[in-house]
Parts: sequence; C-alpha cells; structure tokens
Amino acid sequence: MIFKEFQDLVNKAGSRYGLIISVTKRARDIKDGSDPLTVSDYEKTVSVATKEFAEGKVSITKET
Repeated sequence: MIFKEFQDLVNKAGSRYGLIISVTKRARDIKDGSDPLTVSDYEKTVSVATKEFAEGKVSITKET
C-alpha cells in the first residue's frame, strides 16, 4: 500500500528526483519557521511536507 501511495506522489511530481527535492525544500522551510499548511500529528518536518504535497497544498514549479 505504501508503495502505491509513493508511486502516486512520484506521478504528481513527474519524477522521484523532483519529489524528493520538493519535499526536502518544503521541510526545510517548515523547520526554518514557515507555518505548516495542514494539520498533522507528525513531528518530523519531512512527514508534514509529504502530507502537504499529497493533499495538494503545495505543488512543484520548475526553476529556470
């Protein structure tokens, strides 16, 4: 089940690399004081960022 959920996130992101980079950047923002965009029982910022991405509260934009 977890693999299917991960695969869904990868499909949203376009690639595994894009997913990992995006979640990591968002987790860093949360750690640096940015308010989470979702209510979560998770303590780890990576888990919160992943949940935000899964819920569609954050999205990936490509830097140029």
